[in-house]
Amino acid sequence: MHRRKALESLITDNQVDLMKLDSVIEVEHEHVIKKGLLKQTKNKTIGPFIHHISEDIYTSILLHANANQWQSYQHPNPECKMLSPQTLTAYDKQFSRYAEGTFSIFFSRNNPIIKKGLTLWQRIAYGETLYSYFSAFWILIFLLSPIIFYFTLIPPLKSFSFDFFLRFIILNILSQVLTLFAYWGISTKRSDQYFIAGFWLKIRAFFKVLLRKEIKFNTTSKVKEEINFNENLKIIAPHLFIVILTLIGFSYNCYLLYNNQHPSVSAFVANNIWAVYNIYQLSPIIRASFIKE
Repeated sequence: MHRRKALESLITDNQVDLMKLDSVIEVEHEHVIKKGLLKQTKNKTIGPFIHHISEDIYTSILLHANANQWQSYQHPNPECKMLSPQTLTAYDKQFSRYAEGTFSIFFSRNNPIIKKGLTLWQRIAYGETLYSYFSAFWILIFLLSPIIFYFTLIPPLKSFSFDFFLRFIILNILSQVLTLFAYWGISTKRSDQYFIAGFWLKIRAFFKVLLRKEIKFNTTSKVKEEINFNENLKIIAPHLFIVILTLIGFSYNCYLLYNNQHPSVSAFVANNIWAVYNIYQLSPIIRASFIKE
């Protein structure tokens, strides 16, 4: 929630010189609002505010960098409940909008990491949000590593050994325990799964913004839409491809192991655990594409 006075403080900074546009566009309606002008044309609205696909974080960045130094506070208690996407297609639209908006902010002059007026802690906080969307690239490497091993028999780590594997397991167990305490009483299983499964939507959004393709504000449907299996298949195609390749690679390695041709049984076991974890993380979004009700 933002104070109205805070939002009005942005009008002066972002006001458009509309008077120069009269000779270029035909204005059908003209309205006067406080501290600015708003003109409605046939194709779009030109007003004192800059419209952005991720209006929430974009507005917050402008407010924090504003000369008035508006402050924000985290409210610990929920004040309202929002409707989540009811279908995989609706989720794809919503998540893609978030990702495209975040990447467009990163490639703009309002990138919070370099924008003037923000404090160090604000830059770190906004930077973490930007970084979370770039995670798609290392998640892709994480998902492909067992597959590469299955077909090339080259371990993901050159220094791979039982001692390393033992320490790696201990480190991960301690990490999970600390996460459990940090989010005590709140399940993070599903959010973790969709964070990893959303890698393809993030990568798709990254290249859409990078190639300067048109970004549309697709609103999330407030009612449950009819399931479109063709659209769902397009969304989960990369996930299915990774799962199928993993299973084929696993079968191939079992064949090598059966014929005593496998170079490293321990690496095979370790990558099997890795592969099972990957499939487990991708399974919810695949199952969601087949839900009928």
